[in-house]
Amino acid sequence: EGLLGEGFGVFVEPSAHPVLVVPVGESAEVCGVDVVVVGSLRRGEGGLGRLYASLGQVWSRGVEVDWSKALPRSGGEPEVLVDLPTYAFQRQRYWLEAPSGGRLSGVVDP
Repeated sequence: EGLLGEGFGVFVEPSAHPVLVVPVGESAEVCGVDVVVVGSLRRGEGGLGRLYASLGQVWSRGVEVDWSKALPRSGGEPEVLVDLPTYAFQRQRYWLEAPSGGRLSGVVDP
């Protein structure tokens, strides 16, 4: 509540077990303050992929992210940029490769 009172509005919990995300969000709600709260890691999900997902969550909530510092670089350009066609009707697909070994969780058979 002290940080909320001082005007902090973005909270990132760097822990494999983000236990403070919910309480910080609830405290902000009680104080009537709009905040962005994300966990940067998840159990079994570490590394850059999880970090980028957290940065994406923060960015999607309106927080400015300096992507030039966040993305790995090779020469002058970030390595993860994908060249896309400038004309929308070239009838080519540009799919990014999905990470291998992923599993669905929480799926319920009806």
